[in-house]
Amino acid sequence: MARRVGPKQFHRLMRSLRLFSPRDNIFLSVIICLFLIPACTPTIKKPAIEDHKIPPALFDKTYGQLIILSQGGVAIQYKGMQIVVDPNLASEMDFSLTDYLLFTGRTPLSHMRIHVRPDIKIICPDWIKSTFMKSGLRYVKSLSDGQTLLLQKETYHAFLKGVTLSPAGLNGNLTAYFLEFDSGRTFFLDPGAISADELRDFLYGVRDDGKEIHIALHMIAEKTQNSLLDKIALLQPRLALISGDEIPIDLSLVKARLKEELFEGTVFQLRPSQVIRF
Repeated sequence: MARRVGPKQFHRLMRSLRLFSPRDNIFLSVIICLFLIPACTPTIKKPAIEDHKIPPALFDKTYGQLIILSQGGVAIQYKGMQIVVDPNLASEMDFSLTDYLLFTGRTPLSHMRIHVRPDIKIICPDWIKSTFMKSGLRYVKSLSDGQTLLLQKETYHAFLKGVTLSPAGLNGNLTAYFLEFDSGRTFFLDPGAISADELRDFLYGVRDDGKEIHIALHMIAEKTQNSLLDKIALLQPRLALISGDEIPIDLSLVKARLKEELFEGTVFQLRPSQVIRF
């Protein structure tokens, strides 16, 4: 192991090389650089990774990544296809590489200035479709219950299903989505204010098709944890992601309660800019 030396000692050693021949100087210079310079380099401590905030690798093979955005939105990058769910359209976010914008109806749009290119493809609940059309966007589509929509980019594709519901105490409808990529990887996108009972029939239809849910993304809207827990227990995903930290969630309580419901998956609450590979 090399002995740590300071800058003064290093320069003193270099001056001592004058006592040797030029040929010897070259050889000794190489030896000193190899063994003493690394010892002079200060050690930089890397910040410790907070393992409780980063889900473990749940899949043997990954095809893309999921990035949490501000205000509970999410960007899903699958191979060459990018789908952004519930983005803040008033922000300066770059949508130049986005193929599809997917809206659940939980994001207010009435007074929002929309910064997206006019040819971007948008999927949203029917009741906010006119908002996008008035903004000059041409490719806007809503899903009726039971309808399956093909999302495609080059040789990559995904199938999208949705269910639109009217939660009590909410003005307007919300749409939950089931997304299946051509690799078989599946997502359930929960807008938050929909209850487990309201999702039950839609979920049973997904299971009747022989599908399981790999990742469930829950956008926080509940004032209590009970509704969120009921939905995770009903969906039984491999990974349940709680998006955002606007509402504090006691994860230890969540995990203890879900254990009683025989939930065998993993639960994490994520914050903006965190990345999950799937």
